[in-house]
Amino acid sequence: MENRLDEQEVDVFVPKCRVVRQWKDRKKKVTVPLFPNYLFANVDEYDRMKVLQTNGIVRMITFAGEPAEMGEDEIDQLKITQHTPERLEVLSSARPPVGSEVKVEQGPLQGLKGVVREQRGQHELLLEIRTIRQVVKVQLDEAAVEVL
Repeated sequence: MENRLDEQEVDVFVPKCRVVRQWKDRKKKVTVPLFPNYLFANVDEYDRMKVLQTNGIVRMITFAGEPAEMGEDEIDQLKITQHTPERLEVLSSARPPVGSEVKVEQGPLQGLKGVVREQRGQHELLLEIRTIRQVVKVQLDEAAVEVL
């Protein structure tokens, strides 16, 4: 999908991360989309229609009938992860309470704001990025987040 839109000269971005996949006989690190089935396009009304008419695009995410918009600062933070996709998970022992709004202070997601949706084990949080209503699993260092 990303390639098709690139060919149409649409400004498109798909944040990615590295994960280990298990096959029957081996394990391998592969790069996969951070948000499966999502891509981000910076488009005007004309390009929006071009994107929606692209084979494989199902729909545009909307809230209250309006297209979802993500701020440039959030997109910029997600773009930083492209240079270090294997470091997307930052190490930690901080445990902000579920429901608290936090800002990531260190690592590839530095500057990103979200809401703690779940704590998994001692070091993992599920962090919701509100503008697209998606959740990212993050491992955090003690000083890696600031509760807002």
